[in-house]
Amino acid sequence: MSQPEEQDVTVDINDLVRLLHRVIGDFCEDTGVTGSARYAIEATKVLEWYEIHDYRYAQDRVEEPQLWEMFGRLTAKVEVFREIWYRALTADRGGLKHEVDTVHVLAVVKWRDGRVLPISSYLPVPNFDDPEMELDDGRTLAVIAASLGTCTKRILQNGLDVLRSNSHDCGSEDLFRRFVLHCKRFAADPTIAPNEKEQAATLVGAALTLFQPEIAMPQDAVERIHACRRQREELRNSQTHSPPQKPPTDAPIVGGWDSGT
Repeated sequence: MSQPEEQDVTVDINDLVRLLHRVIGDFCEDTGVTGSARYAIEATKVLEWYEIHDYRYAQDRVEEPQLWEMFGRLTAKVEVFREIWYRALTADRGGLKHEVDTVHVLAVVKWRDGRVLPISSYLPVPNFDDPEMELDDGRTLAVIAASLGTCTKRILQNGLDVLRSNSHDCGSEDLFRRFVLHCKRFAADPTIAPNEKEQAATLVGAALTLFQPEIAMPQDAVERIHACRRQREELRNSQTHSPPQKPPTDAPIVGGWDSGT
C-alpha cells in the first residue's frame, strides 16, 4: 500500500528560528548549559534531547501544527537546518552595529609543483535573491557553513586530480619571493599618504597570505612546518634509495615456470 504524499507546508523561516531558539533554551536550562557555553553545543545533542522531551511541546503542536510539522521535516535536511540552527543559536544577540558588505569564503589548494586552485563562494549584501537581506551573526555563520559545503562538494564530486586541470601555475618559489619584494616596495612607496600606510600594509599582507599563509605565522611555527617537510623528504629519499630486501635463505623462491602460477 503506497504512503500518502506529504502536503506542502508553508511557514515563515523566522517562525522556525523562533521555535528552535526556544528548544535550544529549554535544552540549555535542562542540561545546565549557561553563558557562552551555549555557543559550543552541538545540534545533534539538541535534537536527541528534543526527541526524548518532545512531549513538552504537545500543546504547541495543537496551536501551531504547520509550524511544528515543518520543523520536524527540517531536522532531516542538514543544509536547511544549518541555516536556522545558527540563526536560532545567536538570536539573542540582535542586529550588528556595523553593517556587513560581503562574505567571501575562499579555499586554496596548492600542489607541490606550484599549481594553485582557488575554490570560493561569494555573497554580496544585498544579493539578487533577497534585496532586503541584512546579515547578522547567525546569517553570516549560515552563509559560511553553506559556502564551505559548496567547496567540499566540488572536491567530492570531481576529485582533486580532475580539478587540477582548472588550476593555475603560479611559478617557482623564486618568482613568489620577487612578488613579495614587489609588494613590500608598494607598501613602502613614498607617494602613499601617511594615513594610508597601514591600509597599504594590510592589503599587501592579505594578498601574500592568500597563497602563502606562512608569511603571517609565528616564526617558530614556520620552522616546525619546514622541519616536518624536511623529515618527510628524508624519509622518502631513504625509501627510494634503500637496497631491496633479500629473502631469508631458508625461504622458498616463489616465481618462475615451476611456481604453479
